[in-house]
Amino acid sequence: MVGQVAKHCAAAGGRGPLRESSQVSSTCELPVLVSNSTMAVDPFRPVVAAAAATLLAAAVAHADTRDDQFFGLLANDGLNVGPPDQMIALAHQRCDADGLSRQGWYNFRFGGQPSQFNVAISNLSVKLQSHGLTPDQAVQFMRDAVAVYCPDTGG
Repeated sequence: MVGQVAKHCAAAGGRGPLRESSQVSSTCELPVLVSNSTMAVDPFRPVVAAAAATLLAAAVAHADTRDDQFFGLLANDGLNVGPPDQMIALAHQRCDADGLSRQGWYNFRFGGQPSQFNVAISNLSVKLQSHGLTPDQAVQFMRDAVAVYCPDTGG
């Protein structure tokens, strides 16, 4: 057995004598190869990594909190409308509509043309009504969406 361990130590690049203890196992000294580049660790990398992880965790927690707040408002209003991912997407559509023009125009031949904003809100209301909401409930859904997801726009 000692001969096999000695061959193994030599094959692994071991130096020095083969040490055999009073127990069954034998050990050999292996050279330690450490480059100077791994010895000097950039002190800012762990700090930056920890900060990034903290910000990511905060963003995920914040997203969950907003969704929970939105569904809480819907529950308070008695609106249990459908799959959560679809409801969140519809709520974000309401906020996306805030960036659209609110000015319509009038054509003497064809009459008034609604603004892009009014068209988007009307289409969203139709989608919500297809999920079983009444027109008044669709309006309340949109108010809740504005209150949670885009409160700075004011709707």
